Amino acid sequence: DWFVVSVDPDFHGYYQDQWQNTYTVLYMPYQTHPELGPPAIFSDFNADDRVDFYDFALFADHWQDSVHDP
Repeated sequence: DWFVVSVDPDFHGYYQDQWQNTYTVLYMPYQTHPELGPPAIFSDFNADDRVDFYDFALFADHWQDSVHDP
Protein backbone atom coordinates (compact mmCIF):
# COMPACT_ATOMS: atom_id res chain seq x y z
CA ASP A 1 0.00 0.00 0.00
CA TRP A 2 1.08 3.55 -0.72
CA PHE A 3 0.26 6.50 1.51
CA VAL A 4 -0.24 9.83 -0.22
CA VAL A 5 -0.88 13.23 1.33
CA SER A 6 -3.50 15.41 -0.36
CA VAL A 7 -4.09 19.12 0.20
CA ASP A 8 -7.49 18.84 -1.49
CA PRO A 9 -10.32 18.12 0.99
CA ASP A 10 -12.27 16.39 -1.79
CA PHE A 11 -9.40 14.02 -2.66
CA HIS A 12 -8.88 11.39 0.02
CA GLY A 13 -9.80 7.81 0.70
CA TYR A 14 -8.78 4.49 -0.76
CA TYR A 15 -7.95 4.01 -4.42
CA GLN A 16 -6.58 1.27 -6.63
CA ASP A 17 -4.74 1.59 -9.93
CA GLN A 18 -4.80 -0.66 -12.97
CA TRP A 19 -1.98 -2.81 -11.54
CA GLN A 20 -3.95 -3.48 -8.34
CA ASN A 21 -1.73 -1.17 -6.28
CA THR A 22 -3.73 0.37 -3.44
CA TYR A 23 -3.34 3.97 -2.32
CA THR A 24 -4.45 5.51 0.94
CA VAL A 25 -4.83 9.24 0.31
CA LEU A 26 -4.76 11.31 3.48
CA TYR A 27 -6.11 14.87 3.55
CA MET A 28 -3.86 17.40 5.25
CA PRO A 29 -4.46 21.16 4.84
CA TYR A 30 -1.60 22.86 3.03
CA GLN A 31 -0.82 25.10 6.01
CA THR A 32 -0.15 22.07 8.19
CA HIS A 33 1.66 20.05 5.55
CA PRO A 34 4.96 18.80 6.99
CA GLU A 35 8.11 18.82 4.90
CA LEU A 36 8.02 15.21 3.79
CA GLY A 37 10.80 13.35 2.05
CA PRO A 38 10.27 12.31 -1.56
CA PRO A 39 7.83 9.40 -1.70
CA ALA A 40 8.98 6.32 -3.55
CA ILE A 41 6.19 6.49 -6.12
CA PHE A 42 6.79 9.96 -7.52
CA SER A 43 9.31 12.77 -7.40
CA ASP A 44 9.77 16.42 -8.35
CA PHE A 45 7.90 16.29 -11.66
CA ASN A 46 7.47 20.04 -12.08
CA ALA A 47 11.08 20.82 -11.07
CA ASP A 48 10.22 23.39 -8.40
CA ASP A 49 12.68 21.82 -5.93
CA ARG A 50 10.01 20.31 -3.72
CA VAL A 51 7.88 17.19 -3.80
CA ASP A 52 4.26 17.93 -3.08
CA PHE A 53 0.66 17.32 -4.09
CA TYR A 54 1.18 19.05 -7.43
CA ASP A 55 3.86 16.52 -8.35
CA PHE A 56 1.53 13.72 -7.33
CA ALA A 57 -1.21 15.15 -9.55
CA LEU A 58 1.16 14.95 -12.52
CA PHE A 59 2.20 11.42 -11.55
CA ALA A 60 -1.43 10.38 -11.19
CA ASP A 61 -2.25 11.17 -14.81
CA HIS A 62 -1.20 7.67 -15.86
CA TRP A 63 -3.56 5.85 -13.49
CA GLN A 64 -6.44 8.16 -12.62
CA ASP A 65 -8.67 6.73 -15.36
CA SER A 66 -8.58 3.36 -13.61
CA VAL A 67 -9.06 4.70 -10.08
CA HIS A 68 -12.12 3.52 -8.24
CA ASP A 69 -13.40 3.55 -4.69
CA PRO A 70 -13.62 -0.07 -3.51
